[in-house]
Amino acid sequence: EGGAPAGQAAPGAPSVAAGEAPHAAGGDAAAGEGAGQEAEEEQDPRKRPENWGMSVRDFKDFYASVEQDLKAYCKDHWLTFATGECVHVCRKGASCPFGDHNGVCYACDQSSFKADALMDLKPNMHTIVARYVKPMTKAAGTCYALMKYPQGNKITHFVTHTWEEEFGDFVWTLQTALSPDDVVWVCSFALNQNADIKQAISGELLDSPFAVALRHAVKQLVVLDRGLVVPRRSWCAYELAIAGQFAIPTFLWPSRHSDMEQLQREVDALDMRDATASKPEDQARIRDAIERGSGGGYAKLNGRLRDTMHLTLRFHQEATSKVNELTRMIEDAQASGDTARRLALEESRRQEMKSLEDHEAMRQRDAYYKERCAALEAE
Repeated sequence: EGGAPAGQAAPGAPSVAAGEAPHAAGGDAAAGEGAGQEAEEEQDPRKRPENWGMSVRDFKDFYASVEQDLKAYCKDHWLTFATGECVHVCRKGASCPFGDHNGVCYACDQSSFKADALMDLKPNMHTIVARYVKPMTKAAGTCYALMKYPQGNKITHFVTHTWEEEFGDFVWTLQTALSPDDVVWVCSFALNQNADIKQAISGELLDSPFAVALRHAVKQLVVLDRGLVVPRRSWCAYELAIAGQFAIPTFLWPSRHSDMEQLQREVDALDMRDATASKPEDQARIRDAIERGSGGGYAKLNGRLRDTMHLTLRFHQEATSKVNELTRMIEDAQASGDTARRLALEESRRQEMKSLEDHEAMRQRDAYYKERCAALEAE
């Protein structure tokens, strides 16, 4: 699915380096079994999920390259569902300016669908994957991250998020919470979107690409959408559970449209036992894994989420307050065209945020270890 207007190259597409054979990620990379493959993966960093990363700057550049096309495409299409598939329905019928859509599952005749079944097409991750990521990576048979970095790119942060959030908001959060050179694991770009995801998650969940990448991350960034969908999704709940189990510092970062007090109230009332997945079998597996894991089950997970929410929202408010003046000065330098000053201020802001983040990460690690010691003493 997905693609650029007929006759045009899809915007933002990376090229595979000369002489490099494409390597499959996601479903393909996780499909093999046996000690031989494990040894091969240890030797080949391209086959390790923690090396399927892209920098925050990469995401900024990608969004800049597709932003106008994405807005126009969403304006000219509805979204509906047919036989379990997402269908992009052309508002202008056969005269749709996007031609044959280069592989997108689409329909020109809107009369085939009930009017109340047609929804606005949102510029979210679902649309990004269908229109750009899938067609860009199909021929290479790999993920977007490995097309851009054929030798692999080691992650610093694992990003937990929802595909329902608008992509522009998602990229804004990455830019606000992290430094341009931080390397992040984002499933839609780290996994082969043209492969069957079932292959990647068919074995033990802790051996899935999601879990392996998270266990090797320095920190976890949870992007809180304004609707607080993230902790209500089973896979996101599982990622939070893994972070707690392996003492990975977790940062919850709200959307630019979020009401902070409302977010806090909703988190306080949340029970992640109610989290759902699109496939009931995945939901059941994840629920069982969380309850059987060493992280203390859902009761502990709910408490940890609330505590982390309180602490990291306070961190977010304090950090934002400390860099607000730098942010204002950056905007002034941008407006005046003073590139050298803007770059210097951006570096100062990056260093300040990194210092604050590292301090908070150290505090979280200390708390995890104290909790573990207390549990061992109790046993």
